[in-house]
Amino acid sequence: MTTLTTRRFDTREALDSALEERLAQAIAAAGPRAIMLSGGHTPLPAYRALASRLPPHDERLHVLFTDERYVPRDSEASNYHQSRPLLDALALAPGSILRVRTELSLDEAAADYERALARLLEAGVRVSLGLLGLGADGHTASRVHVGTSRFRSIARTACPP
Repeated sequence: MTTLTTRRFDTREALDSALEERLAQAIAAAGPRAIMLSGGHTPLPAYRALASRLPPHDERLHVLFTDERYVPRDSEASNYHQSRPLLDALALAPGSILRVRTELSLDEAAADYERALARLLEAGVRVSLGLLGLGADGHTASRVHVGTSRFRSIARTACPP
């Protein structure tokens, strides 16, 4: 069973510290697993802090993204690009980082991500931590229209019943 926990923080520093600690725990856990990183500005201090004091981890760690902007991977607006300090510090094998391949067309990128995610889950890798961002206006994962068949297909792959 999945457990969702909501926590409130009195200061930005308290949030940054708690997020850094929770990510460090997920990175250091043993076994084949994946963590899903979010974009936006909120997690960046935690990503940078972890990159400078990287917790131990094994080669079975995979990094996925809960959302991505459809921009070039080296764009400042790319969630993949923004997380690069942490990804570089982790020094994972290229196949252990599942990014949205925005060099493909939008439909091809979505289908590619869906296939790669399905292969990962079929191999027994489970997501141990997924970060979701929440914009100041209340949006989250706003780049995906949840009514589309592509979204429903990806959601079934990532969250089987």
